[in-house]
Amino acid sequence: MEFKTAENQFDKDKLGKYFSALSNEANLRDVDFAWIVMGINNNRQVVGTQFLMDDTKRQLLKHDIAANTTGGLTFRDIVPIEVDGKRLLLFQIPAAPRNIVTKWKEIAYGRSGESLEPLSQDKYDAIRYQRPIDDWSAHAIEDATVKDNLDELALAKARIMFKKVYDKTPPEMVDGWSQEEFLRHSGLLQQVVEDAGDSGIMLNEIYEYMQETWSSNKTMEAKKRSLRYLLHLLKESDIVYLDGLKWKAKKGSI
Repeated sequence: MEFKTAENQFDKDKLGKYFSALSNEANLRDVDFAWIVMGINNNRQVVGTQFLMDDTKRQLLKHDIAANTTGGLTFRDIVPIEVDGKRLLLFQIPAAPRNIVTKWKEIAYGRSGESLEPLSQDKYDAIRYQRPIDDWSAHAIEDATVKDNLDELALAKARIMFKKVYDKTPPEMVDGWSQEEFLRHSGLLQQVVEDAGDSGIMLNEIYEYMQETWSSNKTMEAKKRSLRYLLHLLKESDIVYLDGLKWKAKKGSI
């Protein structure tokens, strides 16, 4: 996940290079998508962005990116969301297909630490010589659950919220968690709900239990807003549920 300030504008050519780099890195890390989040500065503070306010302009950008990338690859989605009353813009970047390096204007890009540069030869070869994989779509998946179908946008927003609440956890560590790992780490919250047993627990009580783990520079309302979103994610994952005004854990959840 890449964070950019982009309060008003962002260079399209540079965005294309980031698209190439993050698409290739997603392939190498064996994840389906990478993300660019605009409206967050280098200190991970939410500053908001006015970039691409018009949906028509967002669609034109997707077309322009496709016109200059390998195989016409482009953003899967460009979605504005609101966090702490400020607008963020999320760019969903598909991973490079197996054996195919994603290029921008005939050049493949990658990341080297925090730097954006032409894709190194070893990474280039690692993508080009990937082995074919079995066609999983031809097989039934036994015991599939809601967790197998979580919306990628919901997860991206949840990661942002998680990093705002649990700011003692290194953000690069959160970005590196798989979907299941993220849900397990959200289990910090799940455990409080489980400990309440069949009687359940109110949002204010959850706040009291967990406030010592949170950043002191956030307001109570900001923390509760993030808490509500994380609880919603766990609810959609069939891990907890809301019974009236109380949160309860589902039996047998992860």
